[in-house]
This record gives sequence, C-alpha cells and structure tokens, in this order.
Amino acid sequence: LFPYTTLFRSVSIANNEVIIRLVGKLTLEFPTIDQLKVRKIVEEVLYKYDIVPQETGLVVSDVEDKLMIYLACKRLDGLAKGTLKNYENNLLIFSSMLIKPLGSVCTMDLRMFLAQRCVNLAPGSTNQQIYILKSFFGWLSDEGYIPGDPAKKLKLTKEPVRLRQPLTEEQMEIFRQACITDREKALTEFLYSSACRLNDAVSISISDINWSECTAIVIGKGNKEREIYFSIKAKILLRKYLKTRKGTGDALF
Repeated sequence: LFPYTTLFRSVSIANNEVIIRLVGKLTLEFPTIDQLKVRKIVEEVLYKYDIVPQETGLVVSDVEDKLMIYLACKRLDGLAKGTLKNYENNLLIFSSMLIKPLGSVCTMDLRMFLAQRCVNLAPGSTNQQIYILKSFFGWLSDEGYIPGDPAKKLKLTKEPVRLRQPLTEEQMEIFRQACITDREKALTEFLYSSACRLNDAVSISISDINWSECTAIVIGKGNKEREIYFSIKAKILLRKYLKTRKGTGDALF
C-alpha cells in the first residue's frame, strides 16, 4: 500500500532501530562489552535482511520509545554518563508535559513547553533546555523519524556576560599562608599556576607529568585530552610533597 521509496525508507529505519535496541540492551546487561564491535557484528548479520515493524494502533506519545534509541546512539558517540542522564531526565519531563506523537510536534509546541518549563530558570539553565531539545529533535530529523526539525527555529536566550576576576597577589599570598601540609601547598600552587580545574587535577597521574617541561596531560570536559603548564615553584612544591607523602599510587593527588 506504500510507495516503494517510503517502504524502503521504513525498512531501513526499522533495521537501524533494531540494531540500536540490541546494542542498548546488551550494554545494560554487559556494561563492559565493546559497543562498536557488537554493532558491527549485528549489522553484518542483518545485512541481507529487511525488518518490517508491526503495525500498531494510534500511538499517543512515542517520546520514551525514541528516547531510548537516541540515548543509545549518544552513548556510542562517547557522551559522558552525567550528560546522558541529564538529557534523559529533561526529555522525560518534556514527554510528560507534551503528550503527542513526535512527528506532529511543531515549533510552537516547543515554545509553549519552554515557557512553562523555564518560567523560574536563569538564562543559562533555559539555554540548556533549548540545547537538549535541539539535540534530540535534530537527531530525530537526521535519522528520518520525523519529517522536519521543529527545534531548528528555537533561539537561545541572551546570557549576561560576567568577567571572572583573577586573584590578586595579596589574596593569593593569604591562600599560601593558610596552607599547612606539603600537599596543601603543592595543590594550591599547582592550581594557581596551571589554571587547572579541580576535577581535572584529581584525574592527573604522576606518569602524565613532564618534569623537564613543567607540563601535564589532563582529561577535561567531554573526555577531551589537553596539555597544561605549571610554574617552577609548583614543580618544587610537587617534588617535596611526593617525597613525603604516604602510599605508592600513581595518582598525583
């Protein structure tokens, strides 16, 4: 009853949906599996098969169904667990507030949702909600689940620009004077000279440090690797701290 191109497109989407569902389910059961390898194997097995989805009655909302596939795809893309959980929580709220098929959602629906959802939120938090909707509906459109992207016309809220002021020499000296242990002195000087985030400093290993160049490799936001630089004073304090600390682990702090 469908045109050939429409049927072919539906079959292709169904195959891809089954692959994503299988990988997602297997990952939940076996968290340590190689997702990319499993996906490749499933694609090879289904290469000569066309999966046709069962016809069902009218679906009131299919957000949760598509959300599971979306999160599985983003997990394969390497998105952080915290980010995935944030996306899931906010999109489930969206699902509960706007009950209709995704294919019929329009830009005005999204604007009305944001008006209710973001009434007491700061501009930065509002923009986070918009980013999530743009990511989700952009993916739905790219994958062919919906005819167009209703979030494409959403505009971000203007955020006030606030310049962060660095510590003065006097303030920094107060910090230094407050340090008691070798660990506190080394950590304070290292953070100040390198401008390294606290979460990044926690992940640094001693083997990541190039002592002759006063550099270190850190893994920051988005699991991205970058090189940071620290001062000679920080180097001296780090060496002293490492000589006096207990334990033989590779973690710097």
